[in-house]
Amino acid sequence: MNKKTFIQLVLFLIIVIVLAITFFKYFDNPYKKKIIEDNKKLTNKKLDSIDNSLDNIEYITTDNKGNQYIIRAFSGYIDNENPELIIMQDIWSEITLYNLEKIQITSTTATYNSINFDTQFTNNVKIVYGEHKINCEKSDLIFSENLAKLYGNIIYENIYTKLFADKMEIDLITKDSKVYMNNTNSKVKIIHKNGNN
Repeated sequence: MNKKTFIQLVLFLIIVIVLAITFFKYFDNPYKKKIIEDNKKLTNKKLDSIDNSLDNIEYITTDNKGNQYIIRAFSGYIDNENPELIIMQDIWSEITLYNLEKIQITSTTATYNSINFDTQFTNNVKIVYGEHKINCEKSDLIFSENLAKLYGNIIYENIYTKLFADKMEIDLITKDSKVYMNNTNSKVKIIHKNGNN
C-alpha cells in the first residue's frame, strides 16, 4: 500500500468517526428512547394487578416541528378501563416551542394520554406565557389540533389588561385566541389597568 492510499484511508476513518460521534452526541437521544419504550410497556401491559399507582412521573415528547412537551406529576395511576390514560396529581408541565418560547401549565390534577399526548388539566389550572397569566378551572391541550381550550372562571392578565370569561381557545402555533361567555347575553369583561373599562 502506498503512502497516498494510506493517508486517504486514515482521513476516511477519521471522518467516519467524527460523524458517528456527532450523530450519537446530538441526534440519538437515549432518554427519549427509554421514555418511548416505557410508554409502550405501560400501554401494552395488561393491568391485572390492583396496584397501578405511579410516583414521580415524567413524560417528554418532541414533535416533528421541534416543539417539546414535558409533563411531570408527583403521583398518579393508570386507568384500568383505558390503559393509555394516566390520572395525575400535582402537575407541572412546559411546552417549549420551536422558537424557544415557553408555556408553563400547573394544576392539581390532569389526565394524560400517553399515545397522542393530549392532556386535560383540572382544578387550579395556571398558565404562564411570558407576561401573560391565565387562571381557570379546566384546560384541554389537544396536540393533534395545536389547540388549547380553557373553561370555567377564566381570568387572563397581562401588564395592561385583566379579562374575565367562561371559555377561551388558543392556537398554540399562531397564538390567536377566541374568548366566549357561556350565556350569549353576557359579555366578556375587560379591565384596562389604567382604570378604563
